[in-house]
Amino acid sequence: GSVLDSLVQIQIGEFYTYLNDRLQAANMRRQVAASINWLVKNQHCESVSVIAHSGGCDIAFGALTDLALKQAGALLEPEVLKRVNKLITFGSSLNHSWLLAPTVQVGCLPEHIHWLDIWSAYDSVPGKWPNPPSGVTVFKPSEHLVRAQGLLARPAADPSTANGDPTPARVSEDGAGVEWVRVTRKGQKLPDGSRANNDTYTWVPVTYDPRGRYWPVSEEVTNRMIVLIDHGLYWSNSEQVLVRFASEIDADFYQRSRFWRGDAGYVANSAMRIQGRTANLQQAVRDRRTRVSLLAAGRLLFGLLALAVAVVIAMLGFTSPDGEIGKFVLDYLFGTILNVLTGPVGNFFNWLASIVPPWLAGVVGFLRAAPVYVAGSIIVDLPAFTCGRSSATDSTVRTRTGAASPSTRSQPRRPDRPLVRSSVMPNTHFG
Repeated sequence: GSVLDSLVQIQIGEFYTYLNDRLQAANMRRQVAASINWLVKNQHCESVSVIAHSGGCDIAFGALTDLALKQAGALLEPEVLKRVNKLITFGSSLNHSWLLAPTVQVGCLPEHIHWLDIWSAYDSVPGKWPNPPSGVTVFKPSEHLVRAQGLLARPAADPSTANGDPTPARVSEDGAGVEWVRVTRKGQKLPDGSRANNDTYTWVPVTYDPRGRYWPVSEEVTNRMIVLIDHGLYWSNSEQVLVRFASEIDADFYQRSRFWRGDAGYVANSAMRIQGRTANLQQAVRDRRTRVSLLAAGRLLFGLLALAVAVVIAMLGFTSPDGEIGKFVLDYLFGTILNVLTGPVGNFFNWLASIVPPWLAGVVGFLRAAPVYVAGSIIVDLPAFTCGRSSATDSTVRTRTGAASPSTRSQPRRPDRPLVRSSVMPNTHFG
């Protein structure tokens, strides 16, 4: 009981506290506001990006929408708050708070703050894109922000509903808001009777609809496709997450950043216009997805192989005296050569079997083999995913992004020069 209680407190204790203890929640929001205030007033930052992970997203969103903190003389008074230009969330717990306590997070971000949310389909904390309760507006950008970021009004939070095309809007070279719209699809019949060989696009102005519903920019990424640990793997995703973070902090519109486009200029060629990425960065993302897909296939094959071995062991009678395959694997097969590792695991399952009801004994027996499967998965995962990953990571943030040459990179700040851009990063672990 005490072990389970401790586990629950560590995993979701802070999240529960934020939703149910108003005093502690206010103190958490105040800490974020104090960090922003310090960056603006003490470090003279002209642009602050708030980057939050997991339960920290609730705290950051709450701080930026807290009316008490935005009053004159408060930590986020208008002169301070106007320096905050972006909220970047990843692995956000906001969907959980909107589900469990729909009246807690009902504020709306200031109209000048752009919101980017990054999530993974295998991350159980966000589950999907930000999806606030029906009738609640949490993001209503100004006309300037809509045009600067190329945002589209759409009926639902699902990003695929953006004008029937999931491709987000873009910004033209002269800064006017524009949208990259598909004109024809590959294979579509043209007026002259022929078929289009490729998709074709054109630029059209972004129209600001004050009555329209706007949602945060939602970007799905691929971490490792492991439900248990994907929530904590965003920082290891150099190709999709780290490059985007650097670009968002570096430039008002991320596609103008040298981290995204390198030294290639804003619209260098048609191959770069849709995503704005360099060809090398596009290839890096494809390579990552290929590696992760192969890993998922490897885990499936390993699981099937483990099941086949278990069936063979049972059919041939190579099991422990009481017929448990899991106990045979841990205690008999590996007990002599890997007892240092398997002994404590076996002892744990012996203890677990002694406290559970008799009808669960079979489940415990089956779970004895789980550590072997996990160890096998790690053996499969680590070499396969790590092989070539170091070079891929380096090339992603350097060569593949076409990062600026040393002569054009930002130089370290001198003590007598104020910071121009900075970020605040609240992070409360949840899940």
